Amino acid sequence: MKTVFISYLRSEVNKEKLDRLIKLLEESDIRVIIDERNLEIGDDLPLFMEKNLVESNFIIVILTSGYKKRADDREGGVGYEAAIMAASLSKRETIKKFLPVTFETYRDDIVPVFLASKLASDLSDDLDSITFKGAVKKLPRLQ
Repeated sequence: MKTVFISYLRSEVNKEKLDRLIKLLEESDIRVIIDERNLEIGDDLPLFMEKNLVESNFIIVILTSGYKKRADDREGGVGYEAAIMAASLSKRETIKKFLPVTFETYRDDIVPVFLASKLASDLSDDLDSITFKGAVKKLPRLQ
């Protein structure tokens, strides 16, 4: 079974769309790793991030302006994850592992520097729209 780790800024993510994305991925037999479901009290946060960023087949990065700021400034958990992802991208070993997506209309000012060369998937449509479902199916080159 393929595994996807989702990197996002909890305070800015559209929870309804995130839950829908997770459901669609899981319906496609893709295991989803996300902090709010997979972390327990007392877990080692840096170890959780490192392990899942390295071991997952794909990383979905939910783009928001706050995510970009924290990633670019290497602040908090987002900054730590961004540093690991940027190092991985610099080795060019995992070029297609990182899948940037947005739940709002795409704008360049929500894309962190380390993902600037990547094509993002715009999931800003209604959750049940054909465009949203089609974009989700295209997201992971997993199936």
